Amino acid sequence: MVTGSVARGDAYPDSDLDLYILLENGHIKRFHSEVKENILIEYKYANFKQAQLNLEKNSMEIYLFLDGKILFDKKGVLVRLKTIAQQKFKGYCVSEKEVKSISHWLCSSLYKIKAAEKMQGEFKASYVVSTSIWAMLEGIWAINNKPMPPSGAVWAHIQALTIRMNDMDELLNNVFLGNTPVRIASFKKISEWIIAKLEHK
Repeated sequence: MVTGSVARGDAYPDSDLDLYILLENGHIKRFHSEVKENILIEYKYANFKQAQLNLEKNSMEIYLFLDGKILFDKKGVLVRLKTIAQQKFKGYCVSEKEVKSISHWLCSSLYKIKAAEKMQGEFKASYVVSTSIWAMLEGIWAINNKPMPPSGAVWAHIQALTIRMNDMDELLNNVFLGNTPVRIASFKKISEWIIAKLEHK
């Protein structure tokens, strides 16, 4: 099965190629990668039991099968795993522990940012933003009761979320590409929205 950006159709000409290989009879083989014709190729292996366990333990693994394009599946096992992943995605429910953790992280980040701003500490405020962006993204997915995708799949899946701020795309663009004051202000606005939404979960 081909996975990642090539499977989703958002790969660049020099993007890596991710291949998922299902092993028969409980065999085990370690992940490895190689460069061929200047393209990084990454090989991920699992047997059926491992694949099921990975889906149970790591919700990001769901996207491997949601995005993946099956190239060869003689016994239909990858189709079975894809169906399991689709069911898990449909029935996913973010845990109360995750909600509390994300909310605490963002509340703490906002407190630190505001304290830094009072002392004209733009550098420190910007640093807090940089180290809290992942929690912000987790919050957006938690509000939508969906598992967080791996980093490479975030932008491919964010448009499908139904609970969004009206100016979400612009604010996210500002967080990643804006100048420092704009980044900080946009992060604060998104985080405050997330915290308010999580309070009602």
